[in-house]
Amino acid sequence: MPDTAAFPIPEGTALAMPSVVEERPEAEVIASLLKDSARVPGPKAPQKNVWCYWHAGWAAMPPWTKRNVIAWSRRLAPSGWTVRVLDGVPGSPSNAIRFVPARMLPPALVERRLAGPYAATHSADLIRLPLLYIFGGVWMDVGTILFGNLDDIWGDIADVSSPRKFSAFVYAVRGPDAPLSIVNNFLACNRGNGMVRRWHDTVIRVWGTADRCDGLSQHPLLRHLAPYPSPDGKADPQKIMDYGVQVFCLERLRELVDPKDRWDGPDYFSKNMLLLPASSEMWHYNNLAVDKGRKQFELLSTRRPDGGLLRKEELEKSAAAESFVQDVLANRFVMKLCHGLKDVLDEPLTSSWDDPQNDGVDCAPGTYAEYLRWGSVHLKQTRKLEPAVLEPLTTEPYKIGLYDPVPREGEVVKTPEEEVAGVKVKITEPDGRKLSVFAPCT
Repeated sequence: MPDTAAFPIPEGTALAMPSVVEERPEAEVIASLLKDSARVPGPKAPQKNVWCYWHAGWAAMPPWTKRNVIAWSRRLAPSGWTVRVLDGVPGSPSNAIRFVPARMLPPALVERRLAGPYAATHSADLIRLPLLYIFGGVWMDVGTILFGNLDDIWGDIADVSSPRKFSAFVYAVRGPDAPLSIVNNFLACNRGNGMVRRWHDTVIRVWGTADRCDGLSQHPLLRHLAPYPSPDGKADPQKIMDYGVQVFCLERLRELVDPKDRWDGPDYFSKNMLLLPASSEMWHYNNLAVDKGRKQFELLSTRRPDGGLLRKEELEKSAAAESFVQDVLANRFVMKLCHGLKDVLDEPLTSSWDDPQNDGVDCAPGTYAEYLRWGSVHLKQTRKLEPAVLEPLTTEPYKIGLYDPVPREGEVVKTPEEEVAGVKVKITEPDGRKLSVFAPCT
């Protein structure tokens, strides 16, 4: 790691004490990561887990994403966190199937039949909820650079006296005037979280035996939900909804009340969630640079002054890059770099960093990217997090069975008969497949 004295300390941050930063050589950090990733936690193991996934395994991860995860470990391990990188590689000791029972996953994932351009993305979607339900902890996508204090969130939701049991980011998916929606790239909860169990059970029912996401947003359980708009006016809204079907399933839960299952979506969402605004805490970097990914790449690749004289245009470029990096280090909880729906994001930064020809530019010595990397490990923010306010629903919730479709006009509301308090039951889906349902929990 570079010398701490080589970097300025931005306003709003402080230098982390050496005792809370893992300074071992990178090879040793990676060895510990891989060892932890192959170990399935016991039922009474500590819940300070950070979970992530790369379908093809650690060795195949883009190098910049490896550096993200290594930085998490350096930052979090001294505070008792265990970072695990799972995969879908047959025979791998870190294969997610070793951690999550097959009965909790769609057959296409278990049988390695997931197909389509987003198969890897949906593999990660389908394991994140059961991992959190079984073991507890935090899920972060590997494209996440962490700057905030994870214990600020965990200390709240792990406190038995706190009403908040779940944390995530919210974003105005349907536009600035629409209600906020929870996004799924950062999730946190204790093991046994009943909302997460219900959410995942909904996802399993929607996926059924499908091997790709095409058309899933039109499933009977989701057909009543408002569509997502196209961010560029060109992408098919249904493809956007199919891609984000897991998030769609959570929106359904928010609008439901099922007394027999002891579920009240509006009440849970208003009282039991610690939510952060994605627009300012996760994706604000997109507002700091025009031309999005291309400009971000240029700013982070800019070399920092080394004491020599700079021309006016060089000074301006350096000042812009420093302002960009220092704002992120001091004021943003994470920087989530996305690939997203294909052909929708215009040249995202991930495309440049994924390019083998650019290997190492995300941490090149003497650049503002190196400054960003250093700060993500060695700086702590001094600000207090300001949670997002989720406005209450403007419509009456649907009072139906948790896994019943919202009736169309003229249809009779079905009474839920599947959920039996405290008893694990088997439900037969329309395709004849039996699905295990967990006992209700809080």
